[in-house]
Amino acid sequence: MLNSCIDKIMRSYTLFLLIAVLFSSCDSFWLKDKHTRAVLKSEKGFIRGVEFDMTKEQVKKIEKDTLVEESERFLGYVNELNKGKDHLQVEYFFNEKNQLDQIMINYYLNEEDDVQDLIADLTEYFNKKIGPGKKDEAGWNIWNYEDKKGAPGNVDILLFRKLDNTYGRIVDLEIVKYYNWEESESQ
Repeated sequence: MLNSCIDKIMRSYTLFLLIAVLFSSCDSFWLKDKHTRAVLKSEKGFIRGVEFDMTKEQVKKIEKDTLVEESERFLGYVNELNKGKDHLQVEYFFNEKNQLDQIMINYYLNEEDDVQDLIADLTEYFNKKIGPGKKDEAGWNIWNYEDKKGAPGNVDILLFRKLDNTYGRIVDLEIVKYYNWEESESQ
């Protein structure tokens, strides 16, 4: 009887330790700050569950924030967060072939600490996803890499903070894919 109780306790303790080690060693998306989760939206895709070269229809199926504007080559979404104190604006741009080639995210944040945390989290995210970026003289975090998925091209990522007299603190994320059309058409 005593051995049975000790055995159950040991199994429970072992399971607890295993779970604790897993959570402490992983950099889970769901353990990130709420603002970072709002920007990234998903662990899938390049960002927010989308990939470059997707069509407008594919992006619309994935994006769950409120669609506020749509045109032939543009989708605009918004999300009010933190009881309306913070405002997330996401814009998708599509080229003449209806391929996603630019994502612009503006996050208007009420608290300076949230701005600093978000920039640190996004910097870590892109450093892990595509390799270390650099910081230019204006203080912008910049990454550039060759997109190996879809149509050939290079992607530039700019991440910076700005202060606006009307909107206050803004974290600005601009992601642009520059296609190598000649290389794409020769394959």
